[in-house]
Amino acid sequence: MLAGLSVAGGTMAMAQTKPAITTCEYWFDYEFDSRTREPMANEGTLSKTFDVSTMSKGVHSIGIRFGDNQGLWTPPFIKSFVIPQLPHETFDGNKIVRIDYWTDDDYEAHKSVVPQNDNVAIELDFSSFYAGVHSLTYQAFDERGLATAPFVKHFVIPTQAQPEAKSITAYEYWFNYGQRVRVEVDPQTPLELKDLVIEIKDVLPVTITQDYVFDPTTEMVTQPDNVFFGIQAFNDAEVASAAMLSEKFAFDVPVNPEFITLEQGTVHDFANRGAGTMQGFKVNTTPGDSVRLSITAGGQLDFYDSDGKSVKADKSTDALGNTVYAVVPTSNIVYALLWNVPILVNDMQIAYETNMVNGVESTTAPTGVNVRSGKGWFSITTPKTGHVSVVSAQGATVVNDNLSVGTTTYHVAQGIYLVRFNNNEVMKVLVK
Repeated sequence: MLAGLSVAGGTMAMAQTKPAITTCEYWFDYEFDSRTREPMANEGTLSKTFDVSTMSKGVHSIGIRFGDNQGLWTPPFIKSFVIPQLPHETFDGNKIVRIDYWTDDDYEAHKSVVPQNDNVAIELDFSSFYAGVHSLTYQAFDERGLATAPFVKHFVIPTQAQPEAKSITAYEYWFNYGQRVRVEVDPQTPLELKDLVIEIKDVLPVTITQDYVFDPTTEMVTQPDNVFFGIQAFNDAEVASAAMLSEKFAFDVPVNPEFITLEQGTVHDFANRGAGTMQGFKVNTTPGDSVRLSITAGGQLDFYDSDGKSVKADKSTDALGNTVYAVVPTSNIVYALLWNVPILVNDMQIAYETNMVNGVESTTAPTGVNVRSGKGWFSITTPKTGHVSVVSAQGATVVNDNLSVGTTTYHVAQGIYLVRFNNNEVMKVLVK
């Protein structure tokens, strides 16, 4: 067995006048002390064949370095190669001569079987096996004595014998990934469903998208979707047939947000309704008022007026990590639709309060800065970055913060606070 190698000498560690590579050294398997040194026949180039026929099967390495006429050496070049376990000859007549098999990883109790006409038939007695999951492992050997990797199959011994099924007694159908509807039928084989009409109702869209349409007159949402229908039969042993699924078809799926009317100053607990659903909220208010909704982070909240027109909301995050929406209503009712809530979010909270602009004996706040407050909180909206410090009536500093562009909310106790912007403008804020 021979291995060929062609390399070019590397750069020297130091530059010399007219350097020339004159020597090479090589070694195998990191045995540097057993290296062989040879002169370079052609300056800068080595072409050599190595005899590796006596080396063991497996992975080996060869290292080589070059020296110049100044006594300097290149870094070693290391290459790996494999001497295969099997020779290259083909074995066209090779065949499987034995198969070993055993159960539940008990190799010591394995048995062997010899193929007959290149086929193997094994009869296994599982009558003494306990109920539960078991494994069957088998491995084939050829004429050379070489074996395949073990193949493992699992099977279950049931806790009790299954009753013999005689007829079909029920079927279930569903749309998309929604709940199944079960229909009991008279025992029959096969099941015949003639002139069957199934109303498309109680369908959940696969997901809610921005294409949904909200109708305030019915307080319902319509979501365009591609719906599929599934059906499955069950016999009297409650064993199901394979499910049959239809092609998808376009359908405007009605979605009921099940609106909850929010009361000012009250925290409402609710649960995530899951994929393909919406949760609706509505607030009775006066046009021009400022409405503030604080909700557990997660999902998207859209706002509409009584005519179903979209209402813009200023979005921010308070110190507790809740998402805060500030809305100025244009009608006497504000609708809010929550959707796209992550599936891992379970219980949520939402609170509604009316914002109140304060200025008790205050100087004018900086241009564009807006301060609002409510029960246990106040917020600062600014069009540019800056610094804010807040001092309580007792003289304690409760906020010393660098403001980012947008709305920042702080939760504080009831009282009057002095808010100073950029160590200059001051205004008083009342927090109820």
